[in-house]
This record gives sequence, structure tokens and C-alpha cells, in this order.
Amino acid sequence: MKTLKKLAKLLPLILVFAVSLAAGIFIGRAIYFPSADSAAAKSFAEVLFDIAVGIVLFVIVLFIHIILHEGGHLVFGLATGYRFLSFRVGSIVLQRGKDGKYSIKRFTLTGTGGQCLLSPPDMVNGTFPCILYNLGGSLVNIIVAALCLVLRIVCSPSGIADMFLFYMFVYGFLTGLLNLIPLKLDMVANDGYNTLMLIRDANARRALWLQLKINEQQTHGRRLKDMPAEWFEPGGDADMKNPIISAIGVFAENRYMDAHDFAAAREQINYLTKTPSVRITGLYRELLKLDELFLDILEKGGDADLSLLSDKQTKRFMQQMKYFPSVIRTEYAAAAVKGDEAAVSAHACLERFEKCAASYPSEADIASERELMALIRPDDTNDRQEG
Repeated sequence: MKTLKKLAKLLPLILVFAVSLAAGIFIGRAIYFPSADSAAAKSFAEVLFDIAVGIVLFVIVLFIHIILHEGGHLVFGLATGYRFLSFRVGSIVLQRGKDGKYSIKRFTLTGTGGQCLLSPPDMVNGTFPCILYNLGGSLVNIIVAALCLVLRIVCSPSGIADMFLFYMFVYGFLTGLLNLIPLKLDMVANDGYNTLMLIRDANARRALWLQLKINEQQTHGRRLKDMPAEWFEPGGDADMKNPIISAIGVFAENRYMDAHDFAAAREQINYLTKTPSVRITGLYRELLKLDELFLDILEKGGDADLSLLSDKQTKRFMQQMKYFPSVIRTEYAAAAVKGDEAAVSAHACLERFEKCAASYPSEADIASERELMALIRPDDTNDRQEG
């Protein structure tokens, strides 16, 4: 089991290595084994040009397959009764509001290259269509990869067209396969793992439906604290080692924070992070650690232990999520209680928060985080809001 977990953590690197190796073989063949109508091997300048083209094509193919993957979730979701909410590639989000109007937002989530979020159909007899929605992205990657392979065999292209189809096949096939094989990676679980959990457990299907419904309500401007309490209860017999189900527990902690029920929030954090029968993804674990630090600062002020911020893993996570509202909130709180020497740092956090708020997909989240930040140093946040 430990060996499988170590392998799972290395899979993203394996994917990059495999694609890079395949690309290197392709370029090497083009350089050192020129076609029959070529009189000699390519010059150094031509070799550099081929390498540059290969790198550019690789980046283009990467983005194409991210779009195809999320497009697969969208197509299969819409085909099974879902409604469009948002479509993200990288940090760019196309979002449909409650009024039906579309807008461009910005949002980044470490461990993901994109995300397609839909409003789920109603549950019937405790279930709803979710398998095709989850597997749609990987299926489209593999289908397009297969089509590119067929085109390459049938059409026998040369030059850039050949390289493009080759990359599309290799990257699409490997991406699709590594998303279909059930794997729980460091920060998030992949589509295959989630699908396996959904097939096995009715509570997981309910938990996924609740997460999609909560996201829908947040997109439409509703605060977590104003949503039904039963949406944040995983169920008495639910398997909290299932990351889809335990995510509801994380949403519950977020709801306590939104309602300023800090004692309940701290208790929920302890339950989620210190109970052996509960497993949450690395992403949620890092966010909860930062929430716990915020609660410590709120309670103890300058006497709070800020050593977590020196932890190598936490620093890396905060850098990756530097435009995530709750991360900025905790970073601001830590800077604010350090005293006058940290005023510049606290001000920079506020500037970053306002930049994030201007294009963040959920106004409800921003309102909640703004209130929490105001508890640390009210004059700062009030001045920013009025300005």
C-alpha cells in the first residue's frame, strides 16, 4: 500500500517524463534521421528551430487537452441533465450568473489545470447521474488521442503537422489514462478514484450532489451560513475515509467560520485532522491548518504561535494559493499582529485581497472573508472597503 501511495505521488512527474521522452525521440529522429529527400543532417540553427517548435507545440497541446478534458465533463454533464455554472482553464473562468449573464472571473486551485462546475439535476430515490459527468473528461482525452493517431497513420503528415498529431496522441492518451486509473494524489483525488467511490457508496453520491449544490448557491451569491444545516451533515453511517464524503465535513467547518461560530469551527478542524477514521485531501488539510492558525491569532493576538508559516510545505502551499481568499486572510492576520514593522506586509495582503475580490467567482465567499479580516484590525478593512 505504501508503495502504491509513493507511486501515486510520482505519477504527475512520470507523465511529464513520458511525454518529454516521446517528444525527444520524435525530435531526435527528425534531426538525426532526415527524410529521403534531404541531402544531409540538419544544421545547428535548424535543430534549435525544431526544438523551439517542439516546446511551443507541447504547451499548445497541453492547453488543448485541458480544454478537451473540461469540455468532456461539460458535454457529458449537460447530456445527463446538469446546467452550466462555470468553465475554468488555468486561472480564467467563464461563469454564468443567476441572471443568466456570462462573465469572466479569475480563480486558481493548486493540483488542477482546469475545472468544469455544473448545477446538478435533482436527486431521485437517493441518487442522480454522476458517472458520465466524472469520466467525461478522460474519455474525451482518449477519444481525441485515438483520432489523432488514426489521422497520423492515414494522412502521413510531415513537419509541424506530424509533430502536433504525435503530441496530441501521446499526451491525450497518457492524460486520459492517468485520470481513469483510480488514484488519490497528494492534493486531490483523480476522476477515476472519485468514480470508484461514487459507484461503491450511495453516501458518496449524496455528498457529491451536496457539494455541487452548495457551489451553485455560492455562485448565485448565497452565504454558507444561510444554507440548510442538513446540507453539511455527511450522515451517521457515512465512511469519512472517503474523500468525497469527508469534503462535506470541510464545508461544515467553512460554514462555522462564515457564521463566526469559532468554537464549533475549531472542534470541526480537530475532528477532521486528528481523527484516524477521517481522511481528507491534502488541499483541504492545508486550508484547515491555516484556518486553525487564524483562530489562534483571533484568540491570542500577538501571542499566537506563527511557526506554521515557516514550515516548508505550508510556505509552498501558500505561494501556490496566494490568490485564494482564506489564505490571504490568514496571511493578513499573521502580518497584522506582528506590530508596526509588519505594516507594509499587512497592507500588501489587503491589496492582494482586493485584487482577488475584483474577479473572484463567489461574491458570497468574499463577503465572508472580508468580515473575518475585519475582526483582526477593523480600521484597515473598513478603509479599504470605503476606498
